[in-house]
Amino acid sequence: MPSARIRVAPSSPLSPASPNSSAPAAPRAVSTPPPPRAPLPVAAVFVIVLALIVASQPALAPSLLYERAAILRGEYWRLWTGHLVHFGASHLVWNLVVFALAGIWAERLAPARTRLLLALAPGVIGLALLALDPALATYGGLSGLAAAALAFLAFTQLAQNPAAGTGSASDRWFWRVVLALILLKIAVEFAADQPLFARFAASGVRSVPLAHLAGFLVASTVHRSRRRRAV
Repeated sequence: MPSARIRVAPSSPLSPASPNSSAPAAPRAVSTPPPPRAPLPVAAVFVIVLALIVASQPALAPSLLYERAAILRGEYWRLWTGHLVHFGASHLVWNLVVFALAGIWAERLAPARTRLLLALAPGVIGLALLALDPALATYGGLSGLAAAALAFLAFTQLAQNPAAGTGSASDRWFWRVVLALILLKIAVEFAADQPLFARFAASGVRSVPLAHLAGFLVASTVHRSRRRRAV
């Protein structure tokens, strides 16, 4: 008896795959993590709020103002708190505008070092006035701290790496000009013995460019401390 042959038809590409066949896994969508949030500028905002509170409560000024005689008697907090007292609306507004823009921007870029700057600069500026300007009986205003914040922001921007896409050559020129203008303003104020922008409500109040120079130098020192740690 002849043997029967069974012919198996070739599988069609449209035929359903058997349960045991290993089909390639469908590609999965890769979710990219969101970019990190910039830190909140808590230190800069804290200083701004304190300055506004002091401006709204004039009775606080006598116990906070930088007074050389009181500091020498042991009221050392005035080295810090004197920066919160202002002599009129123009003095307050000019200082707050510069400090708010520079301080908030700098703290979002370099939060730890900006907070260190805002903690150290008021005391260092006060000590510089105490040691180098013995004729200065009283002092007030955020201008020294504003100069420090603006200079530190410029130093931080100049430290950005253009090769990594965090800065450009035109940006670097801009921030070099900012540093040059800060130093030019300080030099003009030393020569003219009066502020370039702010006006004081009381007569007999003069600009203290030594505070601005001290703030600039503190900013430079804090910035260079980062560079030494990176080496």
